[in-house]
Amino acid sequence: TRSLANKVGVLSSYEKARISDAEKALKRGIFFISQGDYINAHADLYYTYLILTDVKETLLYMFQNLVISIYFITPLISISSLSLGAILFKDRCKRIFTGALIFVLLIMPLYYAHPGYTLLREHAYNPLAGTIIEQLFPSLLLVFSFVAGLLLISLPYTRGEKSDRRSLLLRSAIVAAFSLAAENLKRRKMRTILVMGMIVFSIFAFITLTSFSYETGFIVDKMRKNAPSNGLLIIQRSNESDVYPYGPVDPQLIKWINEREGVLLTVPLLKNVPQIGSPPKSLGSLLNPNLNLSYNIFGVLGIRPSLESKITGINRIVSMGRFLMDVDFNGILISQEAKNALKIEINDTIVFCGRNFVVVGIFDSVKLGEIIDLDGESILPQKIQLIMTQGGPVYLSHYVPAEAIVIILDQTASELPQLNMIVSRVNVQLLNPNYEEIFSLARSATLIFPRVESFISFDGEITHLYIGHRIISYGFGGILLLLILVSLNVCVMMLNSVYERRREIQILSILGLNPSQISAVFICEAFIMAFIAGSLGYFFSLSIYVFFNIFQFAPALKYKAEVFWSIIALCLSIITSVFGSLIPSLKASVMATPSLLRRFIVSFFKRGEFLAVDIPLRIKEKEIIEFFNFIMRRMNEYSNPLYSEERVDGETLVKDEMDPSNTRLRFIYKYATYRVKTENEIFLVKSENSHYYMVKLFSRSLLPWTSAGKKASVWQTAAFVRRLILEYTERKK
Repeated sequence: TRSLANKVGVLSSYEKARISDAEKALKRGIFFISQGDYINAHADLYYTYLILTDVKETLLYMFQNLVISIYFITPLISISSLSLGAILFKDRCKRIFTGALIFVLLIMPLYYAHPGYTLLREHAYNPLAGTIIEQLFPSLLLVFSFVAGLLLISLPYTRGEKSDRRSLLLRSAIVAAFSLAAENLKRRKMRTILVMGMIVFSIFAFITLTSFSYETGFIVDKMRKNAPSNGLLIIQRSNESDVYPYGPVDPQLIKWINEREGVLLTVPLLKNVPQIGSPPKSLGSLLNPNLNLSYNIFGVLGIRPSLESKITGINRIVSMGRFLMDVDFNGILISQEAKNALKIEINDTIVFCGRNFVVVGIFDSVKLGEIIDLDGESILPQKIQLIMTQGGPVYLSHYVPAEAIVIILDQTASELPQLNMIVSRVNVQLLNPNYEEIFSLARSATLIFPRVESFISFDGEITHLYIGHRIISYGFGGILLLLILVSLNVCVMMLNSVYERRREIQILSILGLNPSQISAVFICEAFIMAFIAGSLGYFFSLSIYVFFNIFQFAPALKYKAEVFWSIIALCLSIITSVFGSLIPSLKASVMATPSLLRRFIVSFFKRGEFLAVDIPLRIKEKEIIEFFNFIMRRMNEYSNPLYSEERVDGETLVKDEMDPSNTRLRFIYKYATYRVKTENEIFLVKSENSHYYMVKLFSRSLLPWTSAGKKASVWQTAAFVRRLILEYTERKK
């Protein structure tokens, strides 16, 4: 196992630390054998076996993933390097040269730090094994990755795309948005580099300062639960643990515990094997032979009264009569609900499972439900609900209601075979109840016997010992705060950029970009910075392992060299950056709108099928005629047969010589022939407490059906009107 770890190199420092723990346990086991302490020797040797088995599986998994990750990381380095070169320089030759130089500088330390490149030379992992160019495969991979990145950056993505006369198609729009974003980043290199530096640092910290691992073996967990007293609880899971919530404790385990030095007493608890069904059947009925009344019972507890009272305080549940005594072999405790149903009193005789019992006490079912064991769980038995699904049966366990439970002596319960009683757990009390003694016994029991779990209750804290799986992670809380700070920094930087580029935003709007497309430019800027910086941060974090190895300083962290960690790093950087750019991008979109109204507001008009749309424009009374004349002229141009994609027909200007504010413009708007056809009217509404008039649009679809949807048709018309209004406002300037 250590030879496998050495083959992985510095990336296996966490696994090497676990191997060192296994070696220490092995030495302890050998020492215990020499001293004749075979119990502790058995525990330590099995502990060693569990660690080494899990580490070996982890290392073999790493071997597989390290090779796969090379095929993803190498092209990613190429794309990131060439993208960074494209941001730094406009000249094509300089961009390629700078990208190649950055690629070489990044790949050199990574080539020696990442064991995947070493594994590629081995026959088992080399796809060119057995050929004359077998040894050249790593070099060919580097060359191919660089060429692929160069093609990806330089390809003409809009070639072959047919666009209409009115707007960009999707592919062209995406390419245009990224091109504009890249040009803006080039013009502000220093600011771009500083923001990218923060993202690089955050991703670097995420990879190097956090640890996440899934481990199998001997687990010790602290539980946030309360227990009634100090002690040790031992359970043994069923062979069918996916069905039964608890299993019978092996008598050999109980005997072994009693033979241990320092054990004062053991307190077994008997429960019935959980009933399975839909719904589960009752175990039997309590019978009142005098009145011929019955009451169904679903759970039975078998206890040793004097011992159980000291451990769990179960004697507090009695509300009438008294609690059981160790000699009450025919005594029984029933619930208040059972007493009322059977109409019996204390010391009356009832029949259960064909045996006569004397009711010595009545318990409060609420108090019984509140009794917890040393593992912090309820003491109640359980029943299993069977649910049949297409994927097979599903078993759901539930606690039996306390009112449907009876309590008898453990010896008596074991004499009733129809109840199918088992020892569900054993509580252990020691002569010297200190934590070290309890932990040693719990550890030995868990490691020596199969399916055993131990719970140590000590000073108000419960420790769970078991053999199984767990996820170990730490460091993520601090990294989350760092990512939030980076997101805020991106937000501040881009807000400044938005205010600096107000004129540019207005020009983009005049050229035909709608607010969403303008927002997309800023989001693309954030995406480009995040992609490059996230990639660089991940590569730097992998390369730093070389220096850890040189200076013999390798923190025991689970290093993240697999493909999915690089994807997670990229996603985190992109989410952080794009989230920080949302507010600035929204701010940029409303800058192009010459009004305080930030977006179209569509509301249903009360009359007919018309929808009312508030157009974001305010005009003065003296500008009304000029405004309508301009819009009318532009609509006349769209009546030209040359406009086949987007047309305006039937445009009519209705003027009121006495009151210009009553002027209305009616028209029919068509888009893509059969997709949109609307009847429309533009008019003015005077603002309250203002000398300005607001522009409104009434619109309704004339098509009985439309692929775009009637409301979407109105939106398309409103977007057309808005473009004309933007032209009008720009002409005024």
